Amino acid sequence: MDQPLQRDNVRIDGDTGAVDGRGKFSRAAVPRGTRFTFEVSLASDVSVNPDWSDLLSVIANGFRIGGATRRGLGRVCVKTVSSQTFELDKDDQYQAYCNYQRDPAAVAAASKDISSTIARSPTGAHILELQVKAVDYVRIGQSKEPLALGHAARPPHQIPRHETVIVWSKSQGATLQELRVVVPGSSIKGALRHRVQFHLNCLNGSFADHAPADRMPDEPSLKSVFGFVADRSRGENGKAQAGIISIDDVFLDKDPIIGLMMHNSLDRFSQGTRDGVLFSEELLFETPLSLCIEISAAAQIDPKVREALRLALDDFSEGRLAIGGGAAKGHGYFKKNVALRDHTKSRSWTQFFGGCS
Repeated sequence: MDQPLQRDNVRIDGDTGAVDGRGKFSRAAVPRGTRFTFEVSLASDVSVNPDWSDLLSVIANGFRIGGATRRGLGRVCVKTVSSQTFELDKDDQYQAYCNYQRDPAAVAAASKDISSTIARSPTGAHILELQVKAVDYVRIGQSKEPLALGHAARPPHQIPRHETVIVWSKSQGATLQELRVVVPGSSIKGALRHRVQFHLNCLNGSFADHAPADRMPDEPSLKSVFGFVADRSRGENGKAQAGIISIDDVFLDKDPIIGLMMHNSLDRFSQGTRDGVLFSEELLFETPLSLCIEISAAAQIDPKVREALRLALDDFSEGRLAIGGGAAKGHGYFKKNVALRDHTKSRSWTQFFGGCS
């Protein structure tokens, strides 16, 4: 790969659920499977420091780095943790520290792998997993190269989002795998947030009949869950807060079933077919998804927001909330294969939303 990945994003208006005309932007990201090596050091007067053990346990659990971590990016899986101790009051140890090389290969050769000995501490986050399957067709995002090469005389005009990922194996090391279909976490979170706000307004009795003409009022309890950024149109300068809900990107492991749908553009005045404006759309058919939703502070969620979140997830898993493009044509609807589970405490969906201990 010569350049980093580019992901186009469109901000969703929180009141209407439609695209904000001023909200298109792009974000560069490194591909999935990229490996990093970084170093953390701690100076201590004792050979066994409990702070060091606590730090290692946090690192070993995996974490998120960088931007857009609540919308699918930045999740890191720790493969190896190596450690080395230098007693600087000894001449040979001091000299070894002075000659210490930061090269990853040299570090691996001189350090001891302690990955299996680290005691992983609980993070306190709840991990919810939902297995769903598309009712029929789905298209999320946009790419240039078609997934089904050579199945049409010319490439489709609209193609599902796919990316190049890095795959690691013991025999070949790192290899590039192209045309890997991805469902960005942002595409799920935007639709989910709007539906949660809809249900929260119903629970609070906040209906459009009693709202200002321009927009519905903000709910602070909802903003604390999903986060928010400054809205200059409302005079919010510099205000921002990260949310407590993170939704991972979903990469399809198996080759999806690809469909091709042809469309005619209609004249806006006569409603007749326009000549020479035939276009095609590549779609995924009956695609299964495994969604991972992490809630870092579930006990802090307002009871009404928790109920609204339950209703929104129920809508999504029962074919009442679409994601991606073509919702008006019936695309993007899913139904659950397996009931949502709270993997943190092996509880069911109902038990989780009934209360968090």
